[in-house]
Amino acid sequence: MSRLGIATLLVLAVACVRSEESSVHFANDLLGTYTSVTESECNVELDLLSHGEAKINRSCRIEDGSGRDERTSEVGVWSIVDGTVKIESGGIADVFEYDQALPYSDLGMRGSGPGLRPVAVTREGSGLRSYGPLWKRPIPSEPPA
Repeated sequence: MSRLGIATLLVLAVACVRSEESSVHFANDLLGTYTSVTESECNVELDLLSHGEAKINRSCRIEDGSGRDERTSEVGVWSIVDGTVKIESGGIADVFEYDQALPYSDLGMRGSGPGLRPVAVTREGSGLRSYGPLWKRPIPSEPPA
């Protein structure tokens, strides 16, 4: 093999390692709890945990206020696919784009913060359907946990 061929292989190997390191750092930035902010009766929290585990927690208020909130939870997995965040649960996949500066204007606030923006309409049956963007906690108006 020529020196040029060997040099090309080394450059490709270094590029692959850097790409993998970049994905690991990106994945570490994603870890945490994300929350929806809606005017509907239901809200969702998404926990992206290490080792690709995801937890989806929904809370829905009883319309007439006569009882406790109805809470449901489900588990799933998450991964990075072509620069997007794929969350799978119950045989349904939702795809989001990570946005380091997701505007807080939807929350009636100024500024922006990290969050997940749906890339495509989620399918019926998804634990994340119809919630729109999910902001990473803590949101500035929230006290730290």
